[in-house]
Amino acid sequence: MTPSALTDAAAEAAARGDLDSALSLVRHALSQAPESVPALICLGNVLAECGDASAAATAYGVALQAAPHSFEAHANAGLLASEQPGRRAAAAAHLRAALAINPRWVDGCYNLGNLLAGPGSTTAEKLEAIRMYERALALAPDDVDVLCNLTDCLNDLALFERGEAVAAEAARRHPTHAGAAKRHALLLMQRGRHDEALAAARAAAAR
Repeated sequence: MTPSALTDAAAEAAARGDLDSALSLVRHALSQAPESVPALICLGNVLAECGDASAAATAYGVALQAAPHSFEAHANAGLLASEQPGRRAAAAAHLRAALAINPRWVDGCYNLGNLLAGPGSTTAEKLEAIRMYERALALAPDDVDVLCNLTDCLNDLALFERGEAVAAEAARRHPTHAGAAKRHALLLMQRGRHDEALAAARAAAAR
């Protein structure tokens, strides 16, 4: 089998949950083509699935040495780093690089927003997170997770009027989503619209 065919077979094995076979196949591919970027990315993906984050990050790093503008390598490295303590800056750098290559990557906008809005974030970071969520919504207006997280970020910055508008939109688009309804009720309460807040809270409880 060619390195490309071996890499495809490794990805299929990983999708089935057969990680041992996936590792064997992708390592065979790399024994034939050590600088194959698709194989290196596949190796990183499989190692990440195996729980070996350090080795996965190394594989992505080698892939980026060979192809510094690889969207897949930056995207996967960013998502991996975002799940690791102490690698927030590296995660943001990779996600920004991936978004520079593919600005229409909705999940990238969403995940970078989550990273920037997380615990310990500065006001500047939260404002950038808002921009990321808004970029995601421009591409996927119905995404309830983006709507809810944008609401939370606006609330954190005391931008209650904007937050209430986003929360209302989330509740309108997703009338059976309890989280959207609860956020809407909270923002209405914070703006002193108690009767509307009570109605929204009751609707949320009913769901």
